[in-house]
Amino acid sequence: MTDLQLLMLSIESDGLEQAYEERKMSNRAYSIYQRYLWNMEQRINRNLASRLTYFLISFFRMTRLLLHEIVTFGSTFRNWLNQDRAKPSKAEREEIAELYLANTEVIIGSLENLKGVYNTALINFLQDSRIRETAIIESGAFIERVITRIKPNNIKEMLRGYYLERKIIFEYEHEKLISASYAKFLRQNVNNLENYSLKETANTLPYDMMNYVRQK
Repeated sequence: MTDLQLLMLSIESDGLEQAYEERKMSNRAYSIYQRYLWNMEQRINRNLASRLTYFLISFFRMTRLLLHEIVTFGSTFRNWLNQDRAKPSKAEREEIAELYLANTEVIIGSLENLKGVYNTALINFLQDSRIRETAIIESGAFIERVITRIKPNNIKEMLRGYYLERKIIFEYEHEKLISASYAKFLRQNVNNLENYSLKETANTLPYDMMNYVRQK
């Protein structure tokens, strides 16, 4: 699991730098996406087997970030300090969403090539999780839910999140994108997350499923 997460982080980082070099990302959109990568990096379990790989990926990512800061006179750090003062513009949201979709295509293809090397069920789970997150783009809450991971502040919104998760699972099963048994497995995970959230009064959204599985 950790090696696959590191692969995804590496793809995300490379995609971000390429998009910025091609002027497809503004400085602020770049900063927001860097924050997402930092959060992604913090969720990786740094075991001994992957320590060197983790260090190299983190080192090169931070080196790129520092070079970016030198060229832009610290734009990313200024944006992080002012991140609560202004919401991302429509153009910035579109830049971030387009990069996420482009990276998703690369990630899904790379994971597909690893079937047989890693557990196929795990590969399918990671691919499906990524696809489900791209579906949030249409809801208008993509930045808050996926990139900055802002959680809902009321039970009604939290329950609606679980409802939408079940709806997506049903649609994937109906379109035969996933098997009935796998759909059942995903529903059980959603149910477990929902029960845990209500019991602990923690506002956990379905996008935390990956962390839940990793911690089991």
